[in-house]
Amino acid sequence: MKYFLGIGFSTNIYTKNPRVKIYIDNIFIDDYIVPSWEDAGLPPQNVYEILLPKSLNEFTIKIIIDNNDNNYRNGFLTKATFVCLKDFYLYPSSIYKNRSKNNTKTTLMKRFIDIKNKFNYPKEKIKDNQFFNLLPYSEWKHTEGDDKGKIVKALSHTMFGSGIVTCKIYKKYGIYIAKEIKTPWNFEIDSPFKHFTRIVQFENE
Repeated sequence: MKYFLGIGFSTNIYTKNPRVKIYIDNIFIDDYIVPSWEDAGLPPQNVYEILLPKSLNEFTIKIIIDNNDNNYRNGFLTKATFVCLKDFYLYPSSIYKNRSKNNTKTTLMKRFIDIKNKFNYPKEKIKDNQFFNLLPYSEWKHTEGDDKGKIVKALSHTMFGSGIVTCKIYKKYGIYIAKEIKTPWNFEIDSPFKHFTRIVQFENE
């Protein structure tokens, strides 16, 4: 089963861009310097097409952020590099591969309605369940400084210092989704489609 994993950061750089390493369980995926991006729009993304064995029922995506860029001296800090994980998604590559078919969105919606019914989501929330967006179901663990060991869940904030972002994934009704999904509040059938431009670039690189 092939899936697209997409990751994108916004930044506020002091002197040095952060470095990121990505793993699926203990399998190394990538190591790169986060590009500068201070705009409010969709940031530059690193996209990976990953083959997940059908026998795989559960795994963890791990993003290690190395960011020690600051002017800390004698207990005082006034400047530092900040990063914000703005995009973090995982969805079947077949959604993109079959995007030219007229019935793609209709077929997908039927599929997710079926999953929604199995999860017993409120009917009024059918358009608000994010299966692909991993941010609400991820956590950030500080690995240094006064906050070392502190864990922040449901990422939606700017991160300072070094740490590890993790998201547990499992297979449910034939699709890989965040394990923390219980009654998610946001599901947009269009959400993967906004990333297709970046994936076209990814395929042409």
